[in-house]
Parts: sequence; structure tokens; C-alpha cells
Amino acid sequence: MLIGKRVGRPYARRFMSDTAAAARPTLDDARAREAQGDLPGADALYRSLHNPAAPDAGLLIAWSRLRRRAGDAEGALNMLQLAARAGGGGIAALDTAGLLLDLGRAEQATPFLREAATAGRGTALDYESARWEAAHRNFDRAAAQFRALVKADPRHVPARLGYARAVRDAGQYAEAEAAYTALLKWAPAHAAALAELAYLHGVQRKFGAALDLYERLEQAGADMTREVSQVALGMMHMCDWSRRDAVLGRLAARMDQPAPCILETYALLGGADDPVLHRKMGERFAGVLRRVSEGRLRPAARPVSPPGQRLRVGYLSGDFSQHATSLLLAGVVEAHDRAQFEIFAYDYSPEDGSAMRTRMKAAFEHFRIIEKEGPANAAARIAADGIDILVDLKGYTERTRSEIVALRPAPVQVNFLGYVGTQAGDWIDYVIADETVLPPEEYANWTETPVLMPASYYPNDRARPVPAPDTDRASHGLPADGVVFCCFNNPFKISPEIFAVWLCLLRDVPGSVLWLYEGNEFMAANLRAAAGALADRLYFASPVTLEAHLARHGCADVFLDTVPYGAHTTGADALWAGVPMVTCLGRSFASRVGASLLRAAGLPELVCASLDEYVALAKDLAADATRRDSLRARLIEARETSPLFDATGFCRALERAYVTMADRARAGEAPSVITA
Repeated sequence: MLIGKRVGRPYARRFMSDTAAAARPTLDDARAREAQGDLPGADALYRSLHNPAAPDAGLLIAWSRLRRRAGDAEGALNMLQLAARAGGGGIAALDTAGLLLDLGRAEQATPFLREAATAGRGTALDYESARWEAAHRNFDRAAAQFRALVKADPRHVPARLGYARAVRDAGQYAEAEAAYTALLKWAPAHAAALAELAYLHGVQRKFGAALDLYERLEQAGADMTREVSQVALGMMHMCDWSRRDAVLGRLAARMDQPAPCILETYALLGGADDPVLHRKMGERFAGVLRRVSEGRLRPAARPVSPPGQRLRVGYLSGDFSQHATSLLLAGVVEAHDRAQFEIFAYDYSPEDGSAMRTRMKAAFEHFRIIEKEGPANAAARIAADGIDILVDLKGYTERTRSEIVALRPAPVQVNFLGYVGTQAGDWIDYVIADETVLPPEEYANWTETPVLMPASYYPNDRARPVPAPDTDRASHGLPADGVVFCCFNNPFKISPEIFAVWLCLLRDVPGSVLWLYEGNEFMAANLRAAAGALADRLYFASPVTLEAHLARHGCADVFLDTVPYGAHTTGADALWAGVPMVTCLGRSFASRVGASLLRAAGLPELVCASLDEYVALAKDLAADATRRDSLRARLIEARETSPLFDATGFCRALERAYVTMADRARAGEAPSVITA
């Protein structure tokens, strides 16, 4: 027994030591776990192997690559810094350069590429150097370097992707399409290549091919809501309705899923007269803004300025240029009472050199250009200016900067003019509306509290041009005789349903024609094909200056509004030019703007409750030239008498609303409906 104990104890210790050594994880174990796709498990192994007191450069480089793969670029950079200090040399420098290029920090990558080059050239360095050229927009040099890499190793898929991107960004779309196609032969499920080729198809208006690729990505589990909505809107602009219902149905179904997403909102605003769906869309969009705002620095909450001080009102927009927003709003901004209000612009508009941009710069007391400022910096500037009421003039439209508003830089925030749906974010308190566009039964579909303007929510400006009517039909290619129905709305607003109604009107009104705005080179051919035997009754108007556009209304007899997304600025233009407009009320805000304009102009009898009424009214007007002349005379008079074109009156009502908002905020009251 004693002998056994003496022999057994050393043996037991040796056995346990050997077992522990065998169980201790190694760098190869971590790499194997990563290769199996278990990133959290591999990360835990790397962490257990790391010795801060004696860091291993090879381990840190491997760990940084895992963190890069997992999307933690900043964590990977920190590890590479440690690896460099531990003797990582050219490999650590090259990986650092690649990470910085991923982050769009090409200038910071430059010294690391130089350091890596001192260790000798190789495929990895050539690849990152090509990426550096592309980041500096040297697309020809980048393409040549990527092409050389692919020639040396046809299986180098990242180089193939780099080449495709370089020639795409150089505008060589045919070559880019061929490059993406070649890449997909080597890697058929490459998500980035599929998405970028689909986008390239979309740019070239090959929408069917784009949708096919997006469907492949969706089947693989990717969220392609934004891309599919962009394709849907592109097809709507072309009046290509071949897959309209199917695509809009897919987008509507996506809105029933709770996950946040960004999408081209006009696709559903223009494709569905459904305020419930529009609210869901706003909620999904707001969810993304809420998520991306979590890590950003927010301005400290502060109260509205005390009574007796001027209220500071800021207008946020990217349209303070030759744009409809400025055409409509300029007179209102100029009319603000500077004794009571201090007016700021927060601008990220293009410097287009237009007279309208010059006018807008002069209209504001303070004009802050924030085009190059990130959301947190822009929000900090707004807060530092002490803005009491911030008005978002864009909402979820093209080039939105609603991520600034989501940081709540002002105590009161307002949705106005640019977006005709709810933003569904708790950072927006009010929406400027009227009783027509937002009736009480639809309040539940808005998270913003309505501000009801006394006439129309849509501002206008009597300083707009008043050109002499151009009645020379021949100069526009129109027939000399017969009724001219017109609609100069954006083509995406032309739904197959309303186009079918227009064709019925052409059939029932002998000699009549339909004059439409030709917004792109595809829509005319598509509409002519849809019109069939009536194709020769369609005429198309090209883009012209505002003065020429207003003048050519002299050739038109009746303006036909679209549904479900109706006329806005084009409707106001028609009424200003004296052309009666027939509109049909829908449920959504977007479908009721034409009615708001007509009621404010004093012509409520031109607002129809159904498409049957719409057809009957349009036919009556076509048959009654005397009535049309009377309506035209009333509209000409309305230029000077109606509230629709009274920018100063609109401004006074808006200011009353601002004061009420501020008073309620000071009192700690929640927003409630304001009747301005």
C-alpha cells in the first residue's frame, strides 16, 4: 500500500498534467472554430489565449480578422495596433490599411500601405493598393490593377468585385455588367455582387432583371425592401405596370413585419391609398432612425425660450434651391414677423446658382449650411442656436436628413410640406395639415398631432410669374380643335386605374386629347402601348422653364388629377394659370391635396367623392365651354382674392400655431390639435 501510494501520486499528477495540456485550446482551435462559422465561440477562444502581459502578434492579427468579419471594425483596429507594437510588421500594417479603406478613411490608410510595401510586394498588397486607387476615384488605375490580379488568379473573387465596381463607378456600365456576371460564375451566391448587379440593372432601367436578382437575395434571407421599393418606383416613373401589383404587394407584406427598414416611400404612397399601410411604413422607417441614433451624441434637453423673447424657428431642408419647396415657401419665410420670430435655415441644398436660391438665402435671418455636417454635429448646431421649433421640410423623401431630427435638437419639432405621411417617430410633435387632407377619422394613423390651417396646408406665393397664356396649340403639337385634357403630374402618379378612366373619357368625348408631362423617355411608349387604339390621342409635354410651363396651360381646357397620389405643385400651377382641375377624394393625405387646393381657391364643386363622379364632371366640363370660361375667370380672380395664394395670411396662421406650440411646451402640456 505504501509503495502503491508512492508510485500512484506522481503518476496521478503526471496524468492530470497531460490531460490539462491536451485540453488547453490553441490558436489552431480558434481558427477551426471560426472556419466552422462559430464566430462567438472562436472569439471566446481568442480571448482566452490572449495574454495582455505578453501579446502575441499572430494571435492578435487572427483575432482582428474575426472581429472585422463580425463587423466590429473599430475593435479590429485596436487589436491591430496592439499587434503592430508586438512586432506584427507588414502584415499588421496591411490589415490596418484594408480596415481603414473599409471605413472610407483612405487618407489614413496611406502610411500603412507604404509601411506594408517595405516588406515586399505581394497579391494582398496589390489588392489593397487597387482599392486605395478606387477610393481616390482613380478608376482607370484601379481597374487595371484589379484586372491584373484577376489575370494572375482567376479565382480571386474580391479582385473581380473590385474590378466590377471600378468600371461601374467610371460609368462603363456594359463592362461592369460583364464583370459582375463573370464573378457570379465563380461565386453564384455572392450577395454583394448580386445586389450591385441588380442596382446596375436598375440604373439602366432593366427593372425586370433587377427584380429577379433581388428575389434571389430575398430567398437567401436578405432584406431587400429598400432595393425592391426603388425598382418599384422606377417602374412607376416609366408607367411600366407589368409587375406593379406583385411588387407593391410584396412591399405591403413587408410592412406587416415588425423589423425596421428603409424604403423608397413614394412607391407605397403612390401605389396604395391606405393610411394604415402608410403608418406602418413610417413606423418601419422610424425604427431604423431610432436604431442608428442610439450611439450618437444627443443635445441636452432644454425648454422653449421664455415669454417675451423672440421664438426661434428653424427650417431644415435640402430644397432651398430651384425646387418646388422653395417656390411655395419663399413668400411665407419672407412674411415672418421679425419682431416676434427669429428665423433660421438649416440647409443642405445644392448650390445651383439659381435666382430662387439667392432669394431663399435672403429670406432667412440666419442661413446655416450643414451639407457636410454629420447628424450629431448638425443637431448640436441647431441646439446651440437655441431653436425652439424645428420644422422638417423633407421627412422620408429623397435626400432625407431626418436622422438629425431624430436626435431631438429642439424642444418642439414639426413635419411640414415635403412628406405626405406620418414620420411615426416620437421626435415629431406636430404635422401642418388642414381639415381636408387630414380629417378626424384619420388622426389615428398619424403619430403627429394635427395643426389645422384655416384654408389649405399648402403654401403658395403671389410673387410667382404671371405669363401671358400661350394659346398656340400648333407650337405644342396639339390639334387645333377639340377639348384638351391635361395632367402635368409626375409620371409615377399615373396609376393603371386612373389611366383607364382617362381612356374612357377620350372614348366618350369625341375629338378630345390627353396632354401629359413626359418625365422620361420611356413613359410615352408605355402609355401609348397601354392606350391601344387611342394612342394617337395622347400628347406629351417636355420639361420647360416655370414661365413657359405656366404659359402653356393656355392650351389646356381641363386638368385631370391623379389617384391615389394627386397633384400638389402641378395642381397649384394649373389653378394659378386658370385651368379648372377635377380631383377625386381618397383616404390618404396624398390623395386629398387637390381637394384642399380647390376648396382654398373657392372651387369646391370640382372635388368628387368617387371616380364615377370624376368622370361625369370631366365630361360635363368638356361639353360646356361657357362653364369652363366661367371657372377660368374665377381662378384668375382668385389669384388676388383667395387664401390659396396669400402667403402673408398663411404665415400669420402658421405663426399663431407656433405660439400655441411654444405656450403648451412651456406649460409642460402634451401636444393637442391646434386650429390655426
